[in-house]
Amino acid sequence: MPSPVGYLLDTNVCIQFLRQRHAGVVQRIQSHQPSELRLCSIVVAELYYGSERSAQAALNRTQHHRIRWSAGLAG
Repeated sequence: MPSPVGYLLDTNVCIQFLRQRHAGVVQRIQSHQPSELRLCSIVVAELYYGSERSAQAALNRTQHHRIRWSAGLAG
């Protein structure tokens, strides 16, 4: 049974993970099961907004979906 307690990731941590720029952040996130990670709706919206505004929107949309799946979110 999954633990009801999880880790709520903020936007900056998600971006560091997606860009693979901070080894400590990447390692920490990868050390947890997806069911332990959480994203609030504000973070999801900020990631979506940022990915759409970037010059590499298609790539960023893919990464956006990757972090949502990593945190156990679908869609």
